[in-house]
Amino acid sequence: MNAFSHFEIHTDDAVLEQLERLRGLNREEMKQWEQQIESDVNMLFKKWGIYAYNVNRDAYSGLVLMCRSWIYGDVVLKMYPPFLQRRYIKETYIIMTLKDYPQASLLELDEQRLAMLLKCVVPGDYIVYEEDQDKIASMFRQMQQNSIPSEEVSNKPQEIKGIVEQTEDEYTVAAQYDYYPATVKHLLDCAKSIYRQFFFRERKFLLHGDVYYKNALRTEDGIRVIDPVGYSDAFIFEYMPFLTYELVMHTKPQDYMDKYHRLAAFFSAFTDTSKFFEATFVFLVKQLVPSIYEANDGYRRADSYLRLIKCLFLDENSEIVLNRHSSKQYEING
Repeated sequence: MNAFSHFEIHTDDAVLEQLERLRGLNREEMKQWEQQIESDVNMLFKKWGIYAYNVNRDAYSGLVLMCRSWIYGDVVLKMYPPFLQRRYIKETYIIMTLKDYPQASLLELDEQRLAMLLKCVVPGDYIVYEEDQDKIASMFRQMQQNSIPSEEVSNKPQEIKGIVEQTEDEYTVAAQYDYYPATVKHLLDCAKSIYRQFFFRERKFLLHGDVYYKNALRTEDGIRVIDPVGYSDAFIFEYMPFLTYELVMHTKPQDYMDKYHRLAAFFSAFTDTSKFFEATFVFLVKQLVPSIYEANDGYRRADSYLRLIKCLFLDENSEIVLNRHSSKQYEING
C-alpha cells in the first residue's frame, strides 16, 4: 500500500485510469467532480483515519480505494461522482436493508460526498465456480432464506426498479448508438413479452442484483457479496448475474449450450429452475442493452452478450426459440 500525507489524483496512474473510464460516461460532469475530488478524498481520509491505500483497478462506476484506517483496520472506500447518485442510493439502501444477506459490513456513510466505508473482505479472493460449488450453493440458500418481499418495506427508493423497467430506461440511451438497432429493439420487445407471460404476476423481492464471481468473495467462513445494484423483482433474477457471467466470461462460444445446461442443473439442486430459460433470456437482454454504451470498449462486451443470446435463443431467422430448451411453446408479441 501507498503511505501518504496528501491524496493527489493527477500523480497516480491507477486513479487516472478510473477517472478516464468515468469520463466516458459523462465527460462534462466529470470535469466538475475532478475539481473537488482531491479535497473530498482527503477530508474522508482524515475523518475515517485512513493512512494508506491501493487503487482497485477493476472498478468502473466510481473511485474505489483499498485502505488502511487507524480506526477500522483494512477497509474499502467507495466514492461515486454526482451523476451516478442513483447508483449510490440503490447500493447503500440494499446493503442496509438486506442485513442478513452474506454481505460485506458497512461501517460509515458520507452522503454529501456519495461515499461509503466498508469492512474489507479477507482474504477476498474471487470465487471459482468449478472449485466453490458447495459454498456458492450455500450462499444462494442464505440469500433466499433471508430475502425480503418488496411490499414489506415502506421506504424503498424510486431508483430501485424491476428488471424490465430498468432495461427500458437504459434503452433510451442505448438507442442513440448505432449498434444493430433493429435487433436490439426486437430483443427488448421479446424480453418484455416473455416477462409479462412468466414473471409479471410473481411476488417481488429486493435483490442484490449483481452476484457473480467478482462480487462474491471468499472468507474463512463462507462467501461475502459486495457491490449491489438493486432491483425489485421475482427472486429468480437473483441467480441470473452469476449464471450469465459464467457463460460470457468463462465459457468458449462453442461450449455455451453445454455449460448453460450444466449451470441450470447446478441450480436445480437447491431452487426451482422451471422458468430459468425464460429468466435467462430476459436477463441477457438486460445485460446487453447498457453494455452498448457503458463499457466504452468498442462494443466488445455488447458483442459477447449478443453472441450468447444468438447461440442460446435465436434460430437462423433471428426468431426466439426458447422451446429448444423445453417442451413449452411461446407466444412472442412485440
